[in-house]
Amino acid sequence: MKIKQVSLQDIENLKAIEKQTFRETYASVNNEEHISAYTLKKNKLANKQTPSKTLKETELQPKPKRIRRPATEEQLSNPFHGVKLKQVLEHLVAHYGWAYLGERTNLRCFIYNPTMKSSLGFLRRTTWAREHVEDLYLDMLDETKEEKEEAK
Repeated sequence: MKIKQVSLQDIENLKAIEKQTFRETYASVNNEEHISAYTLKKNKLANKQTPSKTLKETELQPKPKRIRRPATEEQLSNPFHGVKLKQVLEHLVAHYGWAYLGERTNLRCFIYNPTMKSSLGFLRRTTWAREHVEDLYLDMLDETKEEKEEAK
């Protein structure tokens, strides 16, 4: 195997060639991106139709709206359908108050310095506590139905 000696001048020439080719390729790519971004911005400002080179035809067409399915009978009969945990807790606090909730559920988030934010954070992290509060909400709904029926 024969080893060829390379001078420092040869190495510097190779480095210069590599740098020049890198600069040329980077400059051409960067210039094309700059021009296309500039033309897009200019066309949007002038409300002109953009050339087909810059935007695909699918981007020019409006996106179709998402079609929502109607709620099923099972969902409509579920008392939690469309009701968020925050709304459940707000109804319970308005109906019973924090003191009763703390006494009935024995949860620290309802007993010591109860706030909506801390209670929601605890209930979202703890499934057993959330289920307990949901059961209490169902009981409250049953009570209000009975009260309405008695009033009639």
